[in-house]
Amino acid sequence: MKIMKTSSRNFIESVLSYGMIAGMLIIIVRAAVYLFDIDQTNVSFSFVNFAYNIVVLAACLYIGTVTYRKRTTTGNLTYGKGLLTGITISFVTITLIYVYDLIFHFFIAPDYLADIIETQLAPIVNNPSIPPAQKLDIIGKIEKYSSPFYNTSMNALVSFGISVIIALITAIFTVRKRPVIIEETN
Repeated sequence: MKIMKTSSRNFIESVLSYGMIAGMLIIIVRAAVYLFDIDQTNVSFSFVNFAYNIVVLAACLYIGTVTYRKRTTTGNLTYGKGLLTGITISFVTITLIYVYDLIFHFFIAPDYLADIIETQLAPIVNNPSIPPAQKLDIIGKIEKYSSPFYNTSMNALVSFGISVIIALITAIFTVRKRPVIIEETN
């Protein structure tokens, strides 16, 4: 006897599967960038990395939502349910990346953020045209980012905002509202 999975179980399976796939694909690239000592201050690298993250997340949101839609009893999904699926996949992805980032900053490369902050502060400290009071203000704002919790939390917050926008768009393309035809059997 085949037991049919419930809708909530299908939802959880789709969300966890595709959220973890997206998270792992992004983490693998982050680890490779660190291991191969790629210069992250390059603007073209930042653009390519941002585009890669968007494409991976959008693809996983789309495929994950379509997978969930196909597992529903009617094969249909409302816009709200599609949006919820996308946002939840994003949440799983960002949580996974957040945990990786904390592990990275505390255990793998504890001086990573400090080194980046020092390179950003050097031009400000050495610039005689900036008034001392303004220098202290700028330095204080930049030094906040040397905290792994602050830096990682801000990245996660911005990532979640971007992923909600992606989920809003992806939900449009994953929704199906077909009439349900019930066939009578004699």
